[in-house]
This record gives sequence, C-alpha cells and structure tokens, in this order.
Amino acid sequence: MLMNRRSFLACGLTGAAALLFAGGRLPAAEPTVVGSSRLRFSSWLNMVRGDLPEQLAWVEKMGFEAIELRGNFLKMRGAWKEALKNTPLVPSALDWSSLGLIVAGSDAERTASVDSLKAAIDTAADLRVPNIIIVPPRLGTKLALPDRERSVAIIREVLGGLADQAAQAGTCLTIEPVVPKEVNCINNVAEAVALCTSIGKPGVGIVFDFCKMIQVEQDLTAAMVTGAPFIRQIHLSSRKRTLPGQEAEDATKFLDGFRGMKKIGYGGFCSFECGKMETYQDQVGASMKFLRAQWDAA
Repeated sequence: MLMNRRSFLACGLTGAAALLFAGGRLPAAEPTVVGSSRLRFSSWLNMVRGDLPEQLAWVEKMGFEAIELRGNFLKMRGAWKEALKNTPLVPSALDWSSLGLIVAGSDAERTASVDSLKAAIDTAADLRVPNIIIVPPRLGTKLALPDRERSVAIIREVLGGLADQAAQAGTCLTIEPVVPKEVNCINNVAEAVALCTSIGKPGVGIVFDFCKMIQVEQDLTAAMVTGAPFIRQIHLSSRKRTLPGQEAEDATKFLDGFRGMKKIGYGGFCSFECGKMETYQDQVGASMKFLRAQWDAA
C-alpha cells in the first residue's frame, strides 16, 4: 500500500513508521542542513566537457559552489581529491547505485555491493562529501525483486547497519524516493521519512528530486515540510529531466517547492540532475537565472 502525505500526517511519524516497518523509532537527530537564505547550486561534473581541471574551472566560473560526483569513485578518488585542492568548490554528494543487488542479487553480489557501499563511505570521509545518494531497486531489470515490504525490510537492515559508520565518517546515506513505475518501494517523501524514522539514526536522510516529486506529490511545499527532519540533498530538474525553466509548469512547481525549502530552513546544496551533455553548458546559465527568480518570489 502506498502511503501519501495526508495519511502520513494523520498517523504521525511513529505511526507512519509502524505502518510500514514494525518496531519503528523516533529519529535520533534532525540532519536537515539549515541556515541559508539563498540557493546553493551544485553541478553534475560528468555533464561538463573537458578534463577534470577544465571541468572544475568551468563549474566555478558559472557560479556553482559544489559538484556532485558520479562515476567509478574508487578509480577517481585520488584524482578528485587532488583536483579539489585547487578550487573553492566542494563535493555536495557522491552517487552510489547498487542497492538493487543488495536487495535481490546473489549472495556474492549482495556481499560485493555492501562492500562497495562501505567503500563509498570511506571515500566520502576522505573527500569530505556530506551525502551518499542511494536509489531504491529499479523495476524492469534482470533482478527478480522481492515484494515491496521485503525490499524495504532489507534496505532498512542494510542502511541501519551502516548508519553509524556513515555518521562517524561525516556523511549521510540519503535515499531518493522515485515514482512507482520505476522502483518497487520508497515512492514518495512520506515513505522515505518512515524508513529514516524506523532506523532512528542520524546517518540516514533523504534526497528530494524535483523531477520525481513533481510527479507524485500534489503539494511540494507540504512534501518539503513532511521531509523536513531528513532532507539533506535537493535535485533540480523538470518533470521530463529538462533544465528547470524549459517546461510550462516549472514556474509554479519550483515556486511551490522553494516555498517549502524556505519554510523548513533548508540550507544544503541544490544539484542540477538534468539536461543533455551537448547543450548543458550552453543552457544551464539561463536555468540558474530562472531558479533564482523563482527563489526570490517564493
């Protein structure tokens, strides 16, 4: 059964957690980053052309404050660390995406994926990355996924088991709710909050992806408020993964979401996760301008 925001608020945090995960506990801390009254933009690094120094130079020139790291983090760890010494840019998040194998892979695949997530935590500690992005298991893959309740139970066990290690490393395991047609569980903010609440540790949080939440949340301001204790990362994108400002509904949707961000005092990074590589560098400046206007109006 999907949980919407209204039913979540009706039963409260502990009630929601009990509904999805028996034995839920209240969160040990509130990891939302607060204290900013401005947008803090981060960019996908792999959307920018050139070698690593050229990429960082362009991102800095455009007015970004951070980068989201994607790719083979074990292979790139040393290069990223060395390059970051020569720039004011900081990492906003590290993408990690093998949760499906932990939920439904073979024993060997599960062990390897857990080891990979542990290595991601070590990398985040080394590079001082505040968030590790985790996406629920995707549908339509070769994996024979268990039902949603079992999938959630496995995710809860894995993230709960690594939450303390993540917190000690100065990072957070952030789960990203995704629409039901794409993943088999954790499909909205309320379900993500219930997961974090049931774990009850500060080393877990939420990624709020505008692209996905525009599709599943009717009220983005209210969704932000629902996720307030745990939202650690924002992904900027229109419904169709185009740059914000390129679709007709973007003005109202980002105004709605930004009002929620201001209401909860979100002060973390907002990372562009959208566009096409061949046009990103030409178009992202206009999108940043559009978003700043919506932020000022919110």
